[in-house]
Amino acid sequence: MICYLRILILSAGIIFLIQNNSLQARAMDTLTTTEKSLATQSFEYVWKTIHEKHYDPTFGSIDWQGIFDCLYPDILQAKSKKETSRILARMIDTLGLSHYQLIPSSFYTQIEKSIFQDSFRGTLGLDIRVLDNRVYVVRIKRNFPVYLAGIPYGSEIISVNQKILYNELVLHAKNLAEERYADIILSSWVNHCLKGEVGDSINIVYRKGVNDTCAVNLTFMEPASELFQVGFFPPEQIWIETDTLHTGIGYIAFNAFMDPVHLMPVFNTAVEQFMDSPGIIIDLRGNPGGLLNMVQGMGGWFIVEKGAYIGSMCYRDMSLRIVVSPRPEVFRGKLAILIDGHSACAAEIMAAGLRDAGRARLFGSRSAGAVLGSTLERLPNGDGFQYATACYKTVTGEMLEGGGLEPDEQISLTPQLLLQRKDPVIEAAIQWIEAGTLNSKSNIRPKETTGEGNENL
Repeated sequence: MICYLRILILSAGIIFLIQNNSLQARAMDTLTTTEKSLATQSFEYVWKTIHEKHYDPTFGSIDWQGIFDCLYPDILQAKSKKETSRILARMIDTLGLSHYQLIPSSFYTQIEKSIFQDSFRGTLGLDIRVLDNRVYVVRIKRNFPVYLAGIPYGSEIISVNQKILYNELVLHAKNLAEERYADIILSSWVNHCLKGEVGDSINIVYRKGVNDTCAVNLTFMEPASELFQVGFFPPEQIWIETDTLHTGIGYIAFNAFMDPVHLMPVFNTAVEQFMDSPGIIIDLRGNPGGLLNMVQGMGGWFIVEKGAYIGSMCYRDMSLRIVVSPRPEVFRGKLAILIDGHSACAAEIMAAGLRDAGRARLFGSRSAGAVLGSTLERLPNGDGFQYATACYKTVTGEMLEGGGLEPDEQISLTPQLLLQRKDPVIEAAIQWIEAGTLNSKSNIRPKETTGEGNENL
């Protein structure tokens, strides 16, 4: 089971924004008799799966049988692939929850053609955020093209290969006006524009000051990351970075709770090396979640009490406490966790759990509020179908789904802050660590346990 926001971003965003023209071109394609039968089977399977496996037997006070009765005649009359997809999406959207998503069969074809054939694997070594339809650099990886070109943190990317990003984003933002994760989807579209094959060149115009605009040609490099895939989920490049900041503060960042074989040893070694540090910063900004057992393993480095748990996964007929895996040695210094609106699922669970255990202080902006346990299957018509079977509750009984996690210190990125050329969230965490005593919202250290969660989030 997966609680992983990345697939929602890819399917809702990349499919909608990148393949929109091709979908429109196929809108009038008439379904064959076989395709009509598969569409009907897929509709019935989606409805039945949610009916039997949704964690809330009331479906959020929705008349689920009534939804079937209303939409079933429409699926029988559907004449095109786009029309059947729209009907299925209408059914799923009535739930109003994350981790319910259709992934078009064409997306899997795209994966086979691109990722598995090594196209669009190249990287420039940056991360971006979209603020008011403008694109800003918020992470730069050392020794990659953006770093080597001297593009500073906080720069605004104006155009990519003569494509003015602001103009495109204004149009896309209008189309996504009702979309819950619109800002994440827009960022995903920009990231797609910043992808290419290793060795290819890309022209970028950026602004590093009010009246200081520069143009540069960059060459895509091989990513320093591992390709990892779970089930029918698309493969993902997984990376982890560790560093020692000034005054010996440890820093750890990774882009997903995935690929435990490669990521966990690096994480574990870093914590061991930082054991005598005054504090550790774990940067979960942009992290969409992944495997829950990795959260359990990481959490054990910071909680002394054996049998401590950091929340529960609640199914229709039972709940499982998420018990951290004990470590022979525990880091007892100050722990700062960074989150933002792109932090989801397992990232939210780790941040909430360690804060509720009195072990961490959170910095940044409110998280995505997408905290459901889910799985992904292929439908008879070839589409992927992600659905939730459990919801997460904190040790205090709070549900984060829909509302997200509010940090202890709220620091929202603005163009003015970015112009200072320093990451204000990291700076705030450093200042807190250097200031003295632990000051978290709560000091809860639950010990009792009735079982161990082993879910993927």
